[in-house]
Amino acid sequence: MLINQIETAIDSFHQHHSKSAVQHQVILDFLSAGGDYSINELAKALGMGNNVVSGRLNELLSLKLIVEAPRRKDRYSNVMCRPVALGTKQLELFH
Repeated sequence: MLINQIETAIDSFHQHHSKSAVQHQVILDFLSAGGDYSINELAKALGMGNNVVSGRLNELLSLKLIVEAPRRKDRYSNVMCRPVALGTKQLELFH
């Protein structure tokens, strides 16, 4: 039931934001491999701007499709960051 509600919310959101929808899916697909990533790490890996990734992550966080991971240093800049990952339940949906 919860999955249906999430899918309905995502579908509704994506109907109005098709470019964002593609970016959301690219990020979710990347995160489905596991692990946590900072904005900077995702931007570099996906070839998107930091501002784009930041915006999409905020949207995915508000939809509860991703979660914040424990703070750590960014792999590129060595600056403390708040990485994100798929939540346990969301990760199970990809496998």
